[in-house]
Amino acid sequence: FLGFSGLDREEAGRESSCFEGNDRWDRGFDQRNIGCSPGSLIISVSGRDEALGRFKEVKSVVYISGRGGDAGSGLGAFLKDRVERFSGLSIDSEFLKLPFDRQVASVADFTFKLGTGPVVANSYGAYLFVHSLIDAREFPRRVLLFSPLLGSSLKKDKMFFSRPPGLGTLEKALLEKRVTKPTYLEIQTGADDDVCCPELAGRVGRILGVDKLKIIPGEGHQISRSVVASVCDEFLIDKFV
Repeated sequence: FLGFSGLDREEAGRESSCFEGNDRWDRGFDQRNIGCSPGSLIISVSGRDEALGRFKEVKSVVYISGRGGDAGSGLGAFLKDRVERFSGLSIDSEFLKLPFDRQVASVADFTFKLGTGPVVANSYGAYLFVHSLIDAREFPRRVLLFSPLLGSSLKKDKMFFSRPPGLGTLEKALLEKRVTKPTYLEIQTGADDDVCCPELAGRVGRILGVDKLKIIPGEGHQISRSVVASVCDEFLIDKFV
């Protein structure tokens, strides 16, 4: 079969509520589409008053955190400092209480209806985003996936097995070519990642027709900040949608 591997586990994780910033919510996005209390999961706040020089053309960016993450800190905070408008979704403990199909639907509502800026998604957030592309009509946006969780794995040395929800649906959709490719798709993952298998990322990337795939030497699941910063900066200023 496709040889799916990877490991669904909580990432070094913070389980936190959303980062509200200055409370400038995106009024064009109906938070009632999300199956939890509005305000606890979705953030859509302004970033800098004026984007940094070389990022002036990047008006907005959408970010989906990893499992147990806070979209307002870490990578989310870095992205917020780069653009005029930042919108993020925390895959936090409250979000994870949703049934899996509602998680996917919530990510779809968040990304498909929230502007036209680039999308950056991390680990389990990337897994949910890829699910949201199944049978989608189109997704004319630039997308960057970090350490994307794309399957299940057996770790014999630790006697640990984990299979993410909805994996059969994703495998079937990939084999049937029913996962819609964004206008531009980039995958960055560590060569030593024991959570999101780099070989799997390569196989899925080829199925999807990925535009750029980088297996980063010496990096694990938690890619070092300097590498993430460099990748994000290049992604944001390369081309614009």
